[in-house]
Amino acid sequence: PGWTSAVAAAANPSSPAPHIFAVAERAWRSATSAGADVAIIVNGESGAGKTEACRQVLRYVSRCSAECRVAANAAASTAPGAGTGAKREEAVSRLGAAVPDTACLLEAFGNARTVRNDNSSRFGKLTCLRVARSGASGVVAGCRIKTLLLERSRVATHALGERSFHIFYWLLEAKGLDPASFTMLNAATEASAEEGGASAAAAANADASKLAAVEAALSALGFSADDIAGVWSTLLGLLEHGNVRFAAADQGGDQGGSVVDESAPLERAAAALGIEAGLLETALTQRTHRAAAGRGSIHSIPLAAWEAAEARDALTRHLYQHVFDFLVARLNAHLDPPAKGGEEARSLMLLDI
Repeated sequence: PGWTSAVAAAANPSSPAPHIFAVAERAWRSATSAGADVAIIVNGESGAGKTEACRQVLRYVSRCSAECRVAANAAASTAPGAGTGAKREEAVSRLGAAVPDTACLLEAFGNARTVRNDNSSRFGKLTCLRVARSGASGVVAGCRIKTLLLERSRVATHALGERSFHIFYWLLEAKGLDPASFTMLNAATEASAEEGGASAAAAANADASKLAAVEAALSALGFSADDIAGVWSTLLGLLEHGNVRFAAADQGGDQGGSVVDESAPLERAAAALGIEAGLLETALTQRTHRAAAGRGSIHSIPLAAWEAAEARDALTRHLYQHVFDFLVARLNAHLDPPAKGGEEARSLMLLDI
């Protein structure tokens, strides 16, 4: 009932503006009836509701697409009235589920708590819907997501009172691990202690319940059990990687250099990431230089302890970016099948900045 009344209000030209469904309705009509490419830009300060606005636009468009698909199926049926209700629910379920599942994943891996917003998007997103003609209206024939400017610095450090990306806390709570055990998350832990035990416990309970939703979304979007396990192992490896500490090497002379202060975090990180601990230590404590002239000889330059720590943080940020890009690429492969021959389609784009 709430959805029906909201859609009716949006479709009414006399309804007071602005209305997020009214904006979505105009964009949908432009793409389907007028045959125009359309772009909706959603911007505003942190906490203004950009993420929720984009979610509701996509929800509305998915519903319009499902309604059109049901109508087309009913018109093509030899018995239009038979099974129409079941077909309608199936279409709404199939098309409607993809959008919130996608939003769920991107928010888990790309959103974080800040001092102004508990669910702040820390990246930009362009959602490109391919709208194909179908009867008097159209259907969403594909969806492609482009992301930009992921705030990957947040993986290694963040301000007091803020948190890293949601997925780390949701994963740790589900695994029964304490975020305070991981250096990358310590700033948030200090802030939580200041807030009081009750609020911290409530946040922990929310974290535990949300990982199950993320796993369900991953499965629904084509990720295998091995894919999901690999993502979790990589994230745990990054957290262990952040715990690696370095000390000055006792080499004598002026060579400097550093060594891993304690081997246990390094070994756990290497095991979770699927690499040899020795190779990881070498990559963190030495810089390789290839001479441009002559025979192109290769030299290994030892790094000081502070340089090794910077190399550790840089590698952590780089690997998390790859995890994020992997997820987006797999989403696009699942949601954007090849266009059919002769398909007449328009683009309905949604930019969240």
